[in-house]
Amino acid sequence: MKLGIEIAENDNHALFQEAAQWVGTPYKYGGNTKDGIDCSGLTCRIYERVYGIRLPRSSEQQYRTATHINTQKKSMKQGDLMFFRSSKSGNKCSHVGIYLKNKLFIHCSSSRGVIVERIDGVYWNDKWIGSSH
Repeated sequence: MKLGIEIAENDNHALFQEAAQWVGTPYKYGGNTKDGIDCSGLTCRIYERVYGIRLPRSSEQQYRTATHINTQKKSMKQGDLMFFRSSKSGNKCSHVGIYLKNKLFIHCSSSRGVIVERIDGVYWNDKWIGSSH
């Protein structure tokens, strides 16, 4: 499977099916289609299709409008938005992805497009600032 995740009966099948359709989509700043998408475009499209929720268009807006920010990685749930900052962004959120399960999340990398990665990897571990659903 495209996600590289074993899906259990009690998993959110709609989330995994929608996410799998985006894997491999190239990165395009401001993009919103399978021809090219950015991180917040990806979360907007998946949330609208899976949950019927329209999210703000930027990662910072998604972070600022979240009703509750969870700062405990161990309590993340499938479908949680995962917020990150970079060394350039200071305290602002500069990247967003969606938690899948088993420490894996889907996001759109500016260099590799839509991919699934581990949250506890060297790059992402210290950039995570919280999650929300």
